[in-house]
Amino acid sequence: MLDQELSDVAQGELERSITKDARKQVREGFLEGPIKETSCREAGTGSGPATEYTCLAINKESGETSEGYEYQATADTESGELTWELGD
Repeated sequence: MLDQELSDVAQGELERSITKDARKQVREGFLEGPIKETSCREAGTGSGPATEYTCLAINKESGETSEGYEYQATADTESGELTWELGD
């Protein structure tokens, strides 16, 4: 149960951090905004205590379809380190 709670906390923090980063990239002219929010889902287990995520920084929504910028992210629940990078 604790592992799931840590994973949920890490996912929420990743979503907030990526949204903040993507909005900064919009202000700097690198991405098209506005960035509404970010949604992450587990993509698998990394090495050791790390969990990998695929995240979408959403800038367009139409009905139930969301578009945006894809990020690959990793959350290490042991060290608390969160990393992410904008996808191709």
